Amino acid sequence: MKKVLVVEDEPFALEDLRDSLLEIVPTLEITALQTASEAIEAIASTKFDAVFLDIELPGMSGIDMLQRLHQPIPPVVLVTAHALHALDAFGLGVIECLLKPVDQERLKRALAKIALLESQPALTPPSPAAEDMIDRESRVLIREGDRIWMVKVVNITLLEKTDQGVRISFLQGSGLVGLTLAELDARLDRRYFFRTDDRHIINLDAVERFTSSAAGRFVAHLSNGAALEFSAEQSRAFEQRHQL
Repeated sequence: MKKVLVVEDEPFALEDLRDSLLEIVPTLEITALQTASEAIEAIASTKFDAVFLDIELPGMSGIDMLQRLHQPIPPVVLVTAHALHALDAFGLGVIECLLKPVDQERLKRALAKIALLESQPALTPPSPAAEDMIDRESRVLIREGDRIWMVKVVNITLLEKTDQGVRISFLQGSGLVGLTLAELDARLDRRYFFRTDDRHIINLDAVERFTSSAAGRFVAHLSNGAALEFSAEQSRAFEQRHQL
């Protein structure tokens, strides 16, 4: 990693993040900008290895900025003091969320994740679908009314299709995201997440036990007390995938 963009309008926060980055990677070339509009132009004209982005920026928020960027974009690390806005990080390419003041160990892990992404093309060129996969170690912000949680993807237990969107259940509660269940199913790691029917996706790590229904289908009993019966088709697919 050689060049990163930091988008931050608070001088003290910018200086703190710059110092922290250079402490870890002394040779890093850092471009610092204060507005999202400047950042959009910079990303269009310069190849950055990563973007460290504040949410609250003058004129245009960091979220709005991400929605306007043309693909492909560099890995994005969200840096925020408090979650005043909900980020549907599933659809915006954020690989990590850091809270201000940035913890040095968390920052090191984010940089290691970026370095891993950089190394992948040299080994196996990723397909466009692979580039959009949601890492289970990522943290995302999920909103329910005026409450906002920062949730690690690995701690998500259940995704359920509703009339309002997809409701995501996790250890602390639940909240809605604007993506469809099909979009999430295509991007979640299928080693850990499985679509049981046309309305649900479960985290297999959250399953306490499986039983069989009267119709001979799998029933997953989750750690939150939910019991979900697979569709006939998905029950057969699950057995074929996991049988010895």
